[in-house]
Amino acid sequence: MAGSFEAVKPKKRGKSVLLDGPRLQKVRSRNKPSKQRDFSRLFLVQELQLGGGPSPPPSRRTSDAVDVSRKSGDNQRGVPGKPPLQHTESTASIASTTSNAASAQSHAASTTSSGCAPSSAGLKRRATWAMKFSVDGRYLAVAGQDAVIRVYKVLDTPEARKQEVTDLVARAEAQLNGNLFPASGGTEGASSTSLPGKAGNGNASAPSSVRSKGAVETPLPSVPVFASEPVREFVGHTNDCLDLSWSKNGFLLSASMDKTARLWHLSSPTCLVSFVHGDFVTSACFHPRDDRFFLSGSLDGKLRLWNIPAKRVQCSQEVPGLITACAFTRTGGTACVGTFAGAALFYSTDGLVYQSSIAVRSPTGKNAKGGRKITGIEPLIDDSAAGERVLITSNDSRIRAYNLRDKALSGRFKASKTYTNRTSQIRASVSEDGMYVIAGSEAGSEGGFVHLWDVGQLAGDANGTPSSIKASGDSCCEYFSAASGTITCAVMAPLKTHSYLRTSEDPILLHAEMRNAGRVSSHTTSALSSMSLASPQPGFDARSCRILASVDESAVVRIWRQDSYGALPA
Repeated sequence: MAGSFEAVKPKKRGKSVLLDGPRLQKVRSRNKPSKQRDFSRLFLVQELQLGGGPSPPPSRRTSDAVDVSRKSGDNQRGVPGKPPLQHTESTASIASTTSNAASAQSHAASTTSSGCAPSSAGLKRRATWAMKFSVDGRYLAVAGQDAVIRVYKVLDTPEARKQEVTDLVARAEAQLNGNLFPASGGTEGASSTSLPGKAGNGNASAPSSVRSKGAVETPLPSVPVFASEPVREFVGHTNDCLDLSWSKNGFLLSASMDKTARLWHLSSPTCLVSFVHGDFVTSACFHPRDDRFFLSGSLDGKLRLWNIPAKRVQCSQEVPGLITACAFTRTGGTACVGTFAGAALFYSTDGLVYQSSIAVRSPTGKNAKGGRKITGIEPLIDDSAAGERVLITSNDSRIRAYNLRDKALSGRFKASKTYTNRTSQIRASVSEDGMYVIAGSEAGSEGGFVHLWDVGQLAGDANGTPSSIKASGDSCCEYFSAASGTITCAVMAPLKTHSYLRTSEDPILLHAEMRNAGRVSSHTTSALSSMSLASPQPGFDARSCRILASVDESAVVRIWRQDSYGALPA
């Protein structure tokens, strides 16, 4: 039956206990009463093993490269006759620019589309630098040191879910029988989905793809979120991919150490346009309201606003220092830049005219003498009283929120001993509804942690000033150990993701709906296998069933789910 847990329980074989369901993860908290904790029932439900893949070749689309390293057309105040930024739907504008490139490459789709992931290349350290959900919550893009961009799709039909669970059971059986992996212990030919590690002690164990025969005692995920094979593997970058950005119309932008930013779409297996820079492209992001334009930051010290249909730089601005992060505010009216020296600068999007700057550092203590590298900038949801705010992550193990109206510090997020970010490219992200700040951490004695801070602590008076910002002490947060190594990326799925899972008859969501309607007792999971799941009553709050994704240096993406309604046995 679709949605049943019983249908996916393998059985015991000799001394090996086959996988019987997701395992509860130990989640701790700081300055937060147990009754107020939001993630007390967090489960590890899926592991996506990122395949090694072939060495990415040089770009095959030199004819579509837009080179700004020579005569780029850059200027400090814009190009005469430039089109204004418009807050309109712009799919047609981009599509018309790239349609010829896409159609010319369409014959290659059969060899590079869904289900054609390259085999895994073992568990050597291969960092993932960027991981982003699409705006509609349907896809997850992952990229990093191997220069390949992988896109995974959320399960959205009962048939897809049934097939995924069936495949996972078959892989577990094959692993126990010694048929899945070579005798050498390598992972050549392994699936892109591993089996979750045992999490009872608060730590995620090593990926099961390298465990020895007869030692598999970990749970088979009966509630997976993604299809195990990526729907696309975009190959074209020749060096590390450092950043990703989705447009509201489904285009994907990547920034790389190969000195290019590239435009992709799931309808085409190859790069649509390559935008060449003078040095590493450390960050890139689409304009939030008009995705004909995107912002890029490069180590050549230039902030550029690109016009995609025209394939040229709309305007640019010299920035004092090495650019390590850039972003738009939520309205798109301001471009924000972070530098290696810890300065945050703000420019009007129209013409990239300088407005103001902030020295991102502590006023006192060891971090007061000089700024540390800014690793990420994210806009926070607007507050009509407080105005626009941005979240800035830096290498002093602090995440700060600033009010752009007066550039005042409006909040600070930290967790001594467990949240460390001093040498890594870790950047905090914000949940779609603005309720949480999420970030990974450098590895400590207990491994790498994922932290979840409540953004609600930023609430203040009518002027948007927080009632208090502690000069010292830890912020209110929950955290858990997600891997043995550094957690380079951690993100929360948009609430829209749940709507796709619901159409696939996801057991957790169906159980939550029935619990909300009073049709299932609070501690009964067996009822799921005996009652119809075809038409459960709607009305539950998806915020109680959050989905998280984290990735460490072993190239394993772990998917976590909060089960507030008790669908899964602890």
